[in-house]
Amino acid sequence: MSVVLTTPPPVLALSADKITAKFTCTGIYDQVGVKAINSVAVPDVAPGVQIVLQYGSQTVTMTAAITPDDSGYQFHGSTGGLIIPIWAQIECFKANYILSRDFDISLSPGGLSPILLTAKKTGLGFNITGYNTTPGVTEIIKSNYGILFNLYLENADNTGFDLVYEATLTAVIGTSIIAEAIIDDKLHDNITAEIFNNLPDVPEDSPLLCKKSCRRYYFEYAECYGEPLQIRKRNTSGIFTVIHGGMSYIGQGTKTISNVLFPPSARHRFIKQGENISFTRSNQPQYLYYYNPGITFAAKLKCRLRFTDGSKAQVDLHSFSLLEKRKYAFNVTYAEVYTPLDHGNKILLGYEIWLSTDQGERITETQTYLMDYRPLQYIRYFLNWSSWGSFDSRMFYGKGSTEFDVVQSEATKPETAPSDLRKGTSLVFDVKISSKLSVTTGFIKNRSILIFMRDFFLSPLKYRIAGNQLLPLKVTTKTITEIEDGNNLLAQKFEYQYLYDDHAFTEGDVQEPGIIYIDENTGFANIYLTDKEYKFLATSINHDLITI
Repeated sequence: MSVVLTTPPPVLALSADKITAKFTCTGIYDQVGVKAINSVAVPDVAPGVQIVLQYGSQTVTMTAAITPDDSGYQFHGSTGGLIIPIWAQIECFKANYILSRDFDISLSPGGLSPILLTAKKTGLGFNITGYNTTPGVTEIIKSNYGILFNLYLENADNTGFDLVYEATLTAVIGTSIIAEAIIDDKLHDNITAEIFNNLPDVPEDSPLLCKKSCRRYYFEYAECYGEPLQIRKRNTSGIFTVIHGGMSYIGQGTKTISNVLFPPSARHRFIKQGENISFTRSNQPQYLYYYNPGITFAAKLKCRLRFTDGSKAQVDLHSFSLLEKRKYAFNVTYAEVYTPLDHGNKILLGYEIWLSTDQGERITETQTYLMDYRPLQYIRYFLNWSSWGSFDSRMFYGKGSTEFDVVQSEATKPETAPSDLRKGTSLVFDVKISSKLSVTTGFIKNRSILIFMRDFFLSPLKYRIAGNQLLPLKVTTKTITEIEDGNNLLAQKFEYQYLYDDHAFTEGDVQEPGIIYIDENTGFANIYLTDKEYKFLATSINHDLITI
């Protein structure tokens, strides 16, 4: 084949990471160029003897001398039968500016005379008269040569593929002839537009196939050249998969999403960064996402419940078919995994979530949620679409504040004699309120959780959850305090505003300040863990998981 896909994209990638396809083009030439090779014998001759090298429009005369000067036009002459080493003569020829510019000068195979002068470029103009052994041939590239490239991305409902990019790739001539297609931005922009316009994949009461944020794609490619343009055989790539998201700059240089999610000799990870043991509250949303890299199989989402009396219960939350190379989302909020009446109204201490086959073989790591029943004031829940394409939940309980800007337009009425003071001389219209809010996170347990907050601030899709509504927002604080040496009281404060303005008011639509929380499911606000108890329970859970 004249064009070969030599470096395909990864089978699985994040859409914002670098994704390319590289092609080797062997059919670019109408005539393949050849570099001239010239063989110059340099005998041991008396001083004054000349070797004349003529090629193209150049004539270089090298003269034998007992001690070559610094002109670059002399080589070693011999007297009294003195034998001059060939390597010493080569250095003299290399010292000539014109010869070194046009030729690679080297020893013949075996390290003996003659000296080889190989042209640095292809073509006819480097055949040295009387010394040429391989004539040069001019390189002729096919006119209008390129690689036609069409990229097809699976649509948002997974019913077919749409053409999202077409281009003619230019072949770059180097040690090999390569044409490269950069495709990550085309994939990322298309998927991002769908997610921004129609929200990300958010599961409710059953496993959700993530059609918007996980797509398949393929591409077609063919050589083209000539006048008029001739398009040669069409080639079609295999199928690749992309998940909406991206790695950091350092992450892209050291990791791939495949080796992170599917580490060798270990269970698969959920598509989630941060610790796999975390706190949650009974009305705090929690979601997990998983990508199946293998074949379709019957799966179960399993849950182990732990109660404050030391008892446990294991339940199957969902049984479903986990499709090949597809991404799924699961709602693992408290109310979705635990029904108190089914367990004698016991108080839940925590719960663990994992995926297994329908035969009970564990597939994934375990994600553990410990219940946080602390009585806290000013609680606010936030969601953000993470760097890896999943919804992460965060609870902040520090004090906040609300203010707003009143924005309005005014038009002047035509001047008339005063008749009714109530009419005034101008009109106000397009009145709206733009809310401006600030919030503190409350104390953050450890440094890793604090650093994980970067993912929240980096997310272009952030929401405040209020009144069972997702309110879109942006962070307006430019500088966020993070780590100060010696300070172990970790917390952050930032300002934000909603991505909409109010043109009217409806009672009940202002969700500030945050709520004062007493757990309505258990009524036991005093059931929470100290740091010591948390570490003990985490160790106990990890030990348990080894034996499951």
